[in-house]
Amino acid sequence: MAWPVATVSTGASLTDVIEALAGDEIGALAVLSDDHLVGVVTERDVVTHLAQGAHPDHVTAGEAMRGDLVVAAPTATVVDAAARM
Repeated sequence: MAWPVATVSTGASLTDVIEALAGDEIGALAVLSDDHLVGVVTERDVVTHLAQGAHPDHVTAGEAMRGDLVVAAPTATVVDAAARM
């Protein structure tokens, strides 16, 4: 895990997501709503929407994200995290 975690708001456009992913050379961003983790948006999510013809300025991170999160505490061991997955 890297700290600080790269984040984006639910209302950010896919253009914003693409710029953040490329700028930080990462493959995923945590998606926040009112400072609460609500999902993750990945390179694959972006590519899927673009391949379906979506314009990156008209789709938000909240629309493109995956919200079915499995989370672990920062103090969890790798073994604990693997067991949760």
